[in-house]
Amino acid sequence: MAQKIFRTIMMGAMVAMCSCSKTPRESRGSDYDSFKAGFINPPMRARPKVYWWWLNGKTDTVRLREELLAMQQAGIGGVDIFEIGVPSYTNPDGMIPAGPAFMSEESKKTIKFAIGHATRLGFEVGLNVASSWNAGGSWTLPKNAAKSLYASRVKVTGPSKQNIALPFPAVPRTDSRNRPLLISFNADGKPAYYEDVAVLAIPSNGARPAQDTSQILNITTYFDARTEKLSWNPPSGEWNVYRYVCANSGEALKLPSPNSQAPIIDHYDSSATAAHFRFFMNELKPLLGDFSNTALKNLYLASYEATGSVWTSGLPAAFKKVNGYDIYKMIPALFDKNFFAPGAAGKFEDDFTRTLSELIINNHYRKAREICNQYGLKITSEAGGPGKPLHNVPVEALKALGSLDIPRGEFWNKHIHYDEDSIDIMWLVKEIAAASHIYRRKIVEEESFTSFQHWQEGPFDLKPLADRSFCEGMNRVVVHGFTHNPRGTGFPGIVYHAGTHYNDKRIWWPKIRPFNDYLARLSFVFQEADFKADVLYYYGDGVPKFVYPKNTKFKVGPGYDYEVINTEVLLRDLQVRDGKLTLPGGARFSALSLAAESSINPDVLKKLAVLAREGAVIIGDKPLAVAKDHGQPVSAETENLIDELWAPAGAS
Repeated sequence: MAQKIFRTIMMGAMVAMCSCSKTPRESRGSDYDSFKAGFINPPMRARPKVYWWWLNGKTDTVRLREELLAMQQAGIGGVDIFEIGVPSYTNPDGMIPAGPAFMSEESKKTIKFAIGHATRLGFEVGLNVASSWNAGGSWTLPKNAAKSLYASRVKVTGPSKQNIALPFPAVPRTDSRNRPLLISFNADGKPAYYEDVAVLAIPSNGARPAQDTSQILNITTYFDARTEKLSWNPPSGEWNVYRYVCANSGEALKLPSPNSQAPIIDHYDSSATAAHFRFFMNELKPLLGDFSNTALKNLYLASYEATGSVWTSGLPAAFKKVNGYDIYKMIPALFDKNFFAPGAAGKFEDDFTRTLSELIINNHYRKAREICNQYGLKITSEAGGPGKPLHNVPVEALKALGSLDIPRGEFWNKHIHYDEDSIDIMWLVKEIAAASHIYRRKIVEEESFTSFQHWQEGPFDLKPLADRSFCEGMNRVVVHGFTHNPRGTGFPGIVYHAGTHYNDKRIWWPKIRPFNDYLARLSFVFQEADFKADVLYYYGDGVPKFVYPKNTKFKVGPGYDYEVINTEVLLRDLQVRDGKLTLPGGARFSALSLAAESSINPDVLKKLAVLAREGAVIIGDKPLAVAKDHGQPVSAETENLIDELWAPAGAS
């Protein structure tokens, strides 16, 4: 009787959720019998996966096999192998010893063993491409490691031609907490990798900074980087001459295993991303052979959480391409946010962040996908938020997530981070669902049930969180997480410092199968369905830009749902057919709602005019201005489009 009641509850919850926003995807050719069979016994692609934590890189092949069998019996369909260190407070007296360095020969043997056994069980395996996060490792050369910008200053008085020695900027060897930075230095004391970026001369105005770029002289052409001498005839007066040099930031992996400490890569440099992923291909291919014959299906990039100031070799060229003007005279604002007047400073900060977004999307996420796909693998990542105040993530989230094969988000259990509007930025589901929909990625994965509760939760506590996430668009669960426990660790086992502890050390583990089946059945139905919404919401053109949890900053009303769209997809794909707004794949919407922004992208404005003339219903406040078009003034014709689109009803 209890089993029958449980099945009834599952069916009722699923019918309620499906009827409000989903319909079966006919294009997959699923008839009723196959759909019913998939519901009764969901395929592996719909079953929950887990983060399989290998703490400190210490593993036990006997237990690895036992754990995979325990997962199979519990209805789990896959793992993401995630080698990582542990904080000292969860490793008292060093009870978790250090294992081999990640991707060393011994480490690779264990990875091969685990993937081989997972293959025999029909699992799906992902591999995190770092010991912890961000991307990086001991194989990262200085030229590919994360970079920052450093400056030195000398005072010069003119007029008289001078041969001025410009000192090499000081590059710190420790961070603000006196921890060593991972920067390689040559015998001369300079970093192993560096390149000169610019030399600027700025009038010495006492305590008053310069207020516009007309006062700044770019004198880079007069500087000989080989001799480190500036041959220059300064105008009359006192000048501060700045030498700007790009060198490694020394930022390390966040929480690597003890033998895997290493620098992170330059996430904005396509060569660095290519080198990182080709390292994995060159190591894994001889180890595993043809990936298509193994359980290894994807590589995983955790969320971008680098904290250092950012520079990269290609940034000046990218900045000019994106914004239409040179970055060089604006560099002082990177060191002093009050250097320019607030309007100019704010505009530059926006333009700089937009450039970083384009660089990380094109040179990291898209490059990673390109290389993975060449080898028959897919790339998965948390490429969106959460943003400030938790992380400084310089991305347009939908575009970043859409650049992947499988976008992934996260939601937490009893752990909340509020932004300035008291919205929980730790609930990242609607954003990932929207990206998957508008970029036609099919799968919406969620790192699920992350917490700091430590053994205080069970399936009864987790189910409401899963239900809410399904209602916002999730269609595959990735439980955070299943900690590997070598023999002899006892109960309740060793654990990573975060996450719901979801493994065979839990007292309720023998009863977890029905819950995993529940998650799998809902995932299967939603994977086989198309999302239906009444309203399409354009979330604007600013960067960084994130999608907030469902029905927080934007909502349509009770009983109605909405899709979120970005600039790229709006310009490329949005059309009007039979009075409805449409996207490739068949999505149809009754109205387009615009986010309130002070200025509007000129290309978006032109597209809105086309859509309106074709009969689209567009809702939104009139913007105050049209943004510059790649740094160029906006034409009067484009400006007039605002008045045309927002003309009062009945106006001619």
